[in-house]
Amino acid sequence: MPPVRRAFALVVGHFFQYQTCYLCETDIQEILKERNEADFLPRIHDFTLKIVSTNQQADELAADGLDFRSYVINARERLDKGTIAFYVFVG
Repeated sequence: MPPVRRAFALVVGHFFQYQTCYLCETDIQEILKERNEADFLPRIHDFTLKIVSTNQQADELAADGLDFRSYVINARERLDKGTIAFYVFVG
C-alpha cells in the first residue's frame, strides 16, 4: 500500500465509527389491543429493560451500576439531542 494511502487508513481508523441504527414508527396502541404484553418480552432469564431519554435517567442507572454511556460514543450529546435508548441488561 502506498505511504499516503496507508497514513490515510490509519487516520480514518481513529475517527470513523460504523454503527447500525434502526428508526421505525408505529401505532403501538393498535398493536397492544391485539396482543398480550408477554408476547413482547424476551425469553431471557434475569433481564432488565430500561428506556432512557435523558442524561438524568442515565445518571440514575449509572448510580445503580448499570452504566451504558461508556460504551456509546457521544452518548451524553445524543441524549441531549432527543435520542431514546433501549437497553437490556442481563444478570
